Amino acid sequence: MALCGMTTIYANSSPIVLARILNSSGGYLKQNDVSSIKLNIIQIRERDRIPVPNWENVSIPKANVIFDELQLDSLWTDDNFGYNFKYIFEYGSNFPFSESDRLYLATFQIVLTNNASIVLGRRIRTI
Repeated sequence: MALCGMTTIYANSSPIVLARILNSSGGYLKQNDVSSIKLNIIQIRERDRIPVPNWENVSIPKANVIFDELQLDSLWTDDNFGYNFKYIFEYGSNFPFSESDRLYLATFQIVLTNNASIVLGRRIRTI
């Protein structure tokens, strides 16, 4: 699993996950490389991993999160190249980050058209 650091947010605010992902050939991942994307969120409490209700194996349309060209905007501050993956957790019913002082792990399982799999993880801490 590729772990993309940690984001600290206020409870009930919407974190954004950005990443630059390579395909199995070493090029930048494109929508045509992707068969499916599933999102899982767990809450981490000491040694326990607790699945967050309604956030297990959530299907994410690849067109909503994968860009065929690298994006470089004010959201990306890591370098001058940019990102090709972006997911925004929209606030609404079943919002997973409504309690303060919690630690979560959001994982995106990206299944490629060649059946290889990429797992992208992001820790999210609420204050």
